[in-house]
Amino acid sequence: MMSQILDLRGTTKEIEDSHLQGSSRESYTCTLVLLFMYLYDSERKAVAFAEETLEIFEAANNKDNLNEDRPNLREAVKEVIRDLGIEPSPHQILIENLTYEDFAGFMNTKEKKTLVPKDLAIEWALSKGVPRKARRGRNKKQRNDEEDGTGADTAAEVEGEMGDNNDGGGDGGDDGGGDGGDDGGEKVEVLIPLSLSVYTNIQSSISFLYKECRVQMPVTIQSRIGKYIKGMKRISRQMKQHLALKIVEGKRVMTRDVYHFISRVLLESNDKGHIFARLFFALDWNLMKRAENVVDCKIDHIWIEHDSLIFQFAKSKGLPDGEDHVGPWHVYANPLLPNVCPFLAMAVYLFSYPGILSSNSSLFPGRSQYDRFCKEFRCLLDEFKGDLSVHGFEPTELGTHSTRKGVATAVCSGCTMSPPIVSVCIRAGWTMGGVKDRYLKYEAAGDQFVGRCAAGLDLLSKDFAISPPHWDFSTTENGEPHSPEEEVQLEQELESFLKERLPNYDNIRKATLNLARVLLATVCYHHQYLKATLSQSSLFRASTMFRNIPDNLLKHARVKFPWTQTRYTPLFTGLPPHVLLLADNERIMAKIASIQAGMREDMTALLRDRDPVSNVVSNAILLKLDSISTQIAQSSGRFNGSGGERMEVDVGGDAHDIVDEEMELHADDTNQSLANETYTARSVRLQRQKEKEKTVVKARRLKVGYFKNRLQVLPANWVFPSMTCYQLVINWLTTDFENNVPAFRLLKAPDVKHLGKSSLTKLRQMRAFMRIVEGLALENHAWPDLNTITCTAVNDMWRKVAPLLFEKYGTESQLNNNFTTGWKSLYNQMSRKGAFVQDE
Repeated sequence: MMSQILDLRGTTKEIEDSHLQGSSRESYTCTLVLLFMYLYDSERKAVAFAEETLEIFEAANNKDNLNEDRPNLREAVKEVIRDLGIEPSPHQILIENLTYEDFAGFMNTKEKKTLVPKDLAIEWALSKGVPRKARRGRNKKQRNDEEDGTGADTAAEVEGEMGDNNDGGGDGGDDGGGDGGDDGGEKVEVLIPLSLSVYTNIQSSISFLYKECRVQMPVTIQSRIGKYIKGMKRISRQMKQHLALKIVEGKRVMTRDVYHFISRVLLESNDKGHIFARLFFALDWNLMKRAENVVDCKIDHIWIEHDSLIFQFAKSKGLPDGEDHVGPWHVYANPLLPNVCPFLAMAVYLFSYPGILSSNSSLFPGRSQYDRFCKEFRCLLDEFKGDLSVHGFEPTELGTHSTRKGVATAVCSGCTMSPPIVSVCIRAGWTMGGVKDRYLKYEAAGDQFVGRCAAGLDLLSKDFAISPPHWDFSTTENGEPHSPEEEVQLEQELESFLKERLPNYDNIRKATLNLARVLLATVCYHHQYLKATLSQSSLFRASTMFRNIPDNLLKHARVKFPWTQTRYTPLFTGLPPHVLLLADNERIMAKIASIQAGMREDMTALLRDRDPVSNVVSNAILLKLDSISTQIAQSSGRFNGSGGERMEVDVGGDAHDIVDEEMELHADDTNQSLANETYTARSVRLQRQKEKEKTVVKARRLKVGYFKNRLQVLPANWVFPSMTCYQLVINWLTTDFENNVPAFRLLKAPDVKHLGKSSLTKLRQMRAFMRIVEGLALENHAWPDLNTITCTAVNDMWRKVAPLLFEKYGTESQLNNNFTTGWKSLYNQMSRKGAFVQDE
């Protein structure tokens, strides 16, 4: 029986509406709601709306009574706007009756209050409407009379008009934004226009209204609105200049210093939401895309090619049809600055939520991820307001557009040797206009150059040519070459590690799996940095891709340069000619240094062979060593004899030292007869035993500490990391030998008591959570053998248990994203459904 085929093409109306991005449509709708409410409150409402529409508005307005927000009227207006595109529309807007004066009157309502120096306000009011040339043409007496107030009474009139607004104006006030500052002089409250973007949004919304009504916008109205906005732009700038107001509108350009600061804060944070925010922020900067594009990233549209990450997108705002915007867009690593490295940000994110690798869906699954980032970003800016002020920024001056402005500015103007502006515009999705858009197209070399610059690499340094961290099995850590067999063994060890640690390994696409290999190399290369930098409660610390990484892998994650590359080094791309010359120069210098070292060794050997004095000294040393060896041999023979002479031997410590209870001694040491043992033999035997004890203790993989008068399994400052459900299962069943943390199932209340009551509560909740998981696993014969536990066994168990667990206690969304759901969130849902009643 054939399954039902889903039609994903959409209705005709949906296809027509898709010509406009959803966020733009929502923005225009909100503006039109205000426009319609303005018309409804004016004397023109009978001209603007049909009778049926007015009746709907009247009924909604009556429901609002005295509510100033008028929610019912707003909703009724919004419903009318939504139905405009329907043919025939159930609600009629008499758009042919609307005039330019209607729209201009609405734009004139866009104003705000602020405090400015009174003398500047009066001066501006006096000059308002008087052209500068006309004022220049007046004679000197007229100008002097105007300045001292004797020529006309306009100054007094203006001051009289401001009288009602002058109460308490000298205190600087908090109302109206205080753009004028507080210089201690008398201030007055004035009305000024809003930012220019408000008026351009109204212009676009009016154009959208005509399109939705399928009516051609009159040329006169279109021309006059454009003229109005041009005039508003000029008068707004003049007013801000004269009144000493803030001149720059919109969000400011984010500097590199601020970008580095925010990236470092996100990396060091213990908030698990900041793992998502850091990757989003890094991609927003490096891709130079609108945040809406970053939200739409799909894991299947990301892969590794040579030395860069490749991204593909279907469209952008400037090119909504997708032409010249598919890509590929190149993103590069910055191993020299880990806090801003997009490779490391993606590694931490994907390995914290490994289910995304096999999901074949969005890089950022879930709804409203853009709003989520904006909320995280705004909270972060508010929290570090003081630090931002050091860099000359206020939290309100930065937004998601600041990132895009910042990277474009840094790439184009941050160095005297910058990438082509065409490549920057194409990457950012900006139209260049006219013939340039038709004839100047995308080329990979230009985008690669832009990508390296966006990564923050120093364009004037040879380090600009650095490779991303990658696996290099050609040599050992000391530079000695590996044999072919050893290289194959290391590659197999890498694949075994990935297969054991990545859940759903067999379902991951080959391109995505190759991405995971490179990201793992990034984690290994920065492993010590991450251990020292990450918060103790970081979600990533609980990841299987960060815990217990074999030393062989840690030692073979490396970065290379063109002059040190091996056959494992990825192809270098995006390098400009001057960097290639710097690389060639470095290669020559390395060769010269090698020749100098070889010459020094050859000359030393030659002089040693030719110098008769050196031979005399060497022979004297050898004779002296022979003499010492003979004396030692004779002494050993005397002390091992049966004479009464005695030799004192340091056995290396107190006889009451703690030894390993599991230590196995050779049968010869335990069963030999001690009756006739000499003192020397006994000393030697004890020495051997003590050395074995020390060796065994040193070889222990887990150690204890001494804190608060007792032995402690966990360090004094250790905290439970934030974990997903999957990570809790992994950490509950397996031991983190690298960080000396036993499997959580082995912990008892006394082991975490010194960490505080919250840790005791968490351990109790984890135990209750895992009791449910264990029960489901046992019912389905999936519980692993705890004596031979491995990550592979835990992954197999989780694949069977997770659907049952989330189906019973979770939501459908959590079931589809079981690798990203926090364990505490599911625990609370389980508690509400009575899963832990028997534990209470």
